[in-house]
Amino acid sequence: WQWTYNFTAGGVSHAAKLQGTLVSDGVTWKMLLSKAGEFTDYVWYTGESNSLRTQGSWTLNFGPVENKPFLSIEWNRNVNNTVADIKYTSIDPDAAGKGGYIHFGINEEPTFDAFYDIFDNMDLAEEMLKYLVKYALDNCREDLDFLAKRAEEEDATKPQQERAEMKLIERMEFILNNDFERLTYTEAIEILRNSTPNKKKKFNYIIEGWGSDLQSEHERYLVEKHFKKPVILFNYPKDIKSFYMRLNEDGKTVAAMDILFPGIGEIVGGSQREERYDNLLARMTEMHIPSESMWWYLDTRRFGTVPHAGFGLGFERLVQFLTGMGNIRDVIPFPRAPLSIDF
Repeated sequence: WQWTYNFTAGGVSHAAKLQGTLVSDGVTWKMLLSKAGEFTDYVWYTGESNSLRTQGSWTLNFGPVENKPFLSIEWNRNVNNTVADIKYTSIDPDAAGKGGYIHFGINEEPTFDAFYDIFDNMDLAEEMLKYLVKYALDNCREDLDFLAKRAEEEDATKPQQERAEMKLIERMEFILNNDFERLTYTEAIEILRNSTPNKKKKFNYIIEGWGSDLQSEHERYLVEKHFKKPVILFNYPKDIKSFYMRLNEDGKTVAAMDILFPGIGEIVGGSQREERYDNLLARMTEMHIPSESMWWYLDTRRFGTVPHAGFGLGFERLVQFLTGMGNIRDVIPFPRAPLSIDF
């Protein structure tokens, strides 16, 4: 089998080609990288039958059904190689590299910017979300009115406690008319820990203290009940976030951020990346990530880089918010399940 991806970087046309052959104990595969149309060997690897990876770029997995392989693309870390030169945006599968831990997001639209810190990242994400919501209101009003009527009719069939507090158009105006509330994870934990539903054990996941991973019910409480506006949480505990997120001066938190919407919870997640080589290496060691297989990523810091940040927008979550659909499965353009994609 063979897979080719064409792209342009620095004004020069490139192509990446992945070639492979199924063998008895897994797969043998070669990746070729071209410049100006001439392919040269880039990496050669003979792998095992479960999960194969070329330095974080392409992952080939085997599912239990007739050993059918599928290809997923993990752009996140690789984009850092060129982020100092370009502004990067694409739409990619959110589940790539996250496996069964994804319970809500399907696709994400990642955006990376050089010379941005976590606060620039928040500004850009808030501006982008408001632009998208306003565009839908300005250009799709007839569709939105139809969807709003459908959502009201559906709500009328539900028990009172399950009905949406805001109607569809009202939710969209809620985004446009409010500055997003910004607070640290630590501040959010104190609010949630002392909240009535937590004290009365109404939450499905009780907040015991600092270090808890927030669930959708906690995020929606902050947006819909406490602040009554969209919320940006930042500076999360390092132990519940990825190794490449920038370590803060307190040594306990990283410069990560999430944007929370009514009815949805988290709709954007992002961070400032760790640009300091020693800190990045220490975090990888701490999280038992072998530096030998990540040499290419470490090299992007070893020889110097610039502060940069990025975020991913949950594409289906945005569509769900704009259409008022109650279940994210209703807005997935291509239904899918883990380990079931044939190509």
